[in-house]
Amino acid sequence: MRTNKKHKNQFLVPPLSGGMTLVELAVVLAIIAVVAGFVVPGFKTLMQDKRFNSASSEVTRAVILARSEAMKRGETIFITAIDGSDTNNEWGKGFRVWLDDSGDSAYQANLDIEIYTFTGISDTMTIDSNAAQIQVTSRGLLSTSITLSFCDNQFTSETGRALTASLSGQISIETLSCT
Repeated sequence: MRTNKKHKNQFLVPPLSGGMTLVELAVVLAIIAVVAGFVVPGFKTLMQDKRFNSASSEVTRAVILARSEAMKRGETIFITAIDGSDTNNEWGKGFRVWLDDSGDSAYQANLDIEIYTFTGISDTMTIDSNAAQIQVTSRGLLSTSITLSFCDNQFTSETGRALTASLSGQISIETLSCT
């Protein structure tokens, strides 16, 4: 009967290494840190721009909706900040588009017709304005131009956006210095 014999040189070959040395690990971590140093600031700007675009789009939608409803109904439509008590962030908690059925230019839930409510846009963004209300006439014109300032408090950024709605309802957006 034949037995399994081991070859005499079988144990002379060193086993294959399955891991990394400490130096190799340190080099890989250093490369990751350098790449992250370049990517993180760009990602921060990307996220901030996304929030600004989203918030300004909501305001633009509200102006377009109000103009459309005003011309369709032949009456003045209002866009009002939901909570005007915070003078530094009137519009940040949301705003509503409504028809003043009571005739007093102040929203009353039981008397006026709410067309649409835009809820709070962002917990980290303040949206301030030179007015807490926009009136859109039956011809689709704004009674006064309005500028809303968007500043993001999540990142320590000094750059924000200023959205201006002209009397004709045309929207323009430019950069703003947030201090």
